[in-house]
Amino acid sequence: MADIIEDFLAQCDDPNYFRTVYDKITGKRVVLSDEDLEIIDRLRKAIYPDPNYDPYEPYVDFFSNEVSIHPVMNRPEPKAAFVPSLSEKRALTKLVALIKSGRLKPYRPNKKDRDPYKFTHDLWLKEGDPNDRRHRAHIPAPKMLLPGHAESYNPPPEYLLTTDDVKKWESQSEEEREQFFLPQRFSSLRSVPFYKNTLRERFERCLELYMCPRQRVRKANIDPEALIPKLPRPKDLQPFPSSQSIIYKGHTDIVHSVSVEPQGQFIVSGSEDCTVKFWEVINGRCWKTIKFDSPVRIVAWCPRAQISVVAVVTTRQIYMVNPRLGDSGIAYDTDAMFDVISEELKTVTLSETNDEKSEPDEGDDEADNTKQQKRKIKQPLTWESVTKPPSSKKDTDSARLYEDGVRLTMKSQATIDQFNWHPKGDYFAIVMPDARTLAVVVGHLGRHQSQNVFRRNKQIFQRVAFHPKKPRLFAADDRTVIIYDLAKKEVIKKLTSGLKTSSCLAVHPAGDNLILGSYDPRLVWFDTDLSVKPYKIIRYHKQAIRNVCFHRKYPLFASCSDDAHIIVSHGMVYDDLTENALIVPLKILHGHEHRETLAVTDCQFHYSQPWIFSSGGDKTLRLYT
Repeated sequence: MADIIEDFLAQCDDPNYFRTVYDKITGKRVVLSDEDLEIIDRLRKAIYPDPNYDPYEPYVDFFSNEVSIHPVMNRPEPKAAFVPSLSEKRALTKLVALIKSGRLKPYRPNKKDRDPYKFTHDLWLKEGDPNDRRHRAHIPAPKMLLPGHAESYNPPPEYLLTTDDVKKWESQSEEEREQFFLPQRFSSLRSVPFYKNTLRERFERCLELYMCPRQRVRKANIDPEALIPKLPRPKDLQPFPSSQSIIYKGHTDIVHSVSVEPQGQFIVSGSEDCTVKFWEVINGRCWKTIKFDSPVRIVAWCPRAQISVVAVVTTRQIYMVNPRLGDSGIAYDTDAMFDVISEELKTVTLSETNDEKSEPDEGDDEADNTKQQKRKIKQPLTWESVTKPPSSKKDTDSARLYEDGVRLTMKSQATIDQFNWHPKGDYFAIVMPDARTLAVVVGHLGRHQSQNVFRRNKQIFQRVAFHPKKPRLFAADDRTVIIYDLAKKEVIKKLTSGLKTSSCLAVHPAGDNLILGSYDPRLVWFDTDLSVKPYKIIRYHKQAIRNVCFHRKYPLFASCSDDAHIIVSHGMVYDDLTENALIVPLKILHGHEHRETLAVTDCQFHYSQPWIFSSGGDKTLRLYT
């Protein structure tokens, strides 16, 4: 009865009583803000939580198989088009030999047909006239558009752009710009700056004229429609992400990585501001923030659904975090697993210290064997468990890490550039290019063991990925990709990519196809059953590609780049080995802005829905549905 009276008095005195909610997880009372009330009100009305999202916006079909009136290529013909082929060269040598032997005489008009009053060059001849042989080798000059008022050194004021228009023009891509230059006004023609590439272009033009051959190769009569591949329409390949739905704001610096929970309820992000944030997907609420000592480079949620583990990678540290979100039973099982790991680590360290104290006698063969075993046991990663401290040591760093959910730490020998989980969630792999031959390390979370895979290999690998069904590892260096059998410990196949530098690697859920991205920027699709050379070379992006990923359920793959674009494509792999994979571009997703030469740093698909999450240099995360 006293609690009811106290609640009634608090309701009368506290003006924020109607917006106070009791949080069962933390045991505190939280005062909801106006934004939270607005989100709750919209959810009760069955409306999208983001008021700026329009679910009924018109669909824009950027890619279609409809034939356009424009030509396939609008660039001038290269010099190779005017060089005779090998067959023509052979025919020409035969004609020269016949002329020299006298069996073939050159064409000479009859004297009877000559007319002294007839002009030698008739200007009124039609095309195809046999008398027009002298003019057949004429190459017409390309016709260029005449300059307009905007290209003048002193254009009218209505052709000049304002500061807002200039910023908009700089943020657009070359395809979206209406003009390829900015109109400027100068006081006189002498004040116009000199074009720096004038001499180079003039020299190249003169060189082309000098090297121009004297014979012209006839154009092949090819129907342009036959060159266009017959692809299905994007509308027939739905569902796929097509519009921006939610923007997650909270970080104060560049967001490097994003990862999705296997259940699909939460996402995690790591940023340059040394923080890791856990977000709820539907309403965009930040449930938890963990602060670290150095910038967070990679975050990866373990794909195993029975446990809740997030790997947080800084420069040389790996933290295994239990976020304690969602199902409480899964969080309890995760803590129990880490308790078992910590006990085993303690027994291993105690046994090692006891062996070091007991010095063996000289000349003992068993002592030599034990030393050799210790050398073999030595691991490339230093494992250390974070246990619950006593009540007297609550202000230490280990106590703070334990309260944040950190249960295990691993220290590496060099800077970590990639962290990748096995699809089953028991193994993980890290890449350290600075470690040279010891760059690739594979670890087992349950056994708390790690080992170097390629000790004798001289290649410096940049990216690795696990096969989803077989004990194989894909490792990519700058120009090749090797398929390594972890059970037999041998290289099965070596793929040639032809790229300069490798930036990302993704394996199809079936395991027989993979995509390799580079900073060139190009995407290379490999079919391992087909050939060791690329099946398709995709040139969608204009700047460096940061990441590429496959969807586990739908035939979709996406790539993100520094050009602030996320391109979603359809990639269907058939069970029939005689049928090649179908690749169709579907949608270009916009939204991220450039910050310090970075735009979109990472992208990941939802586990069950056709949604994609992205992180960028503009300090935000975005959801596209």
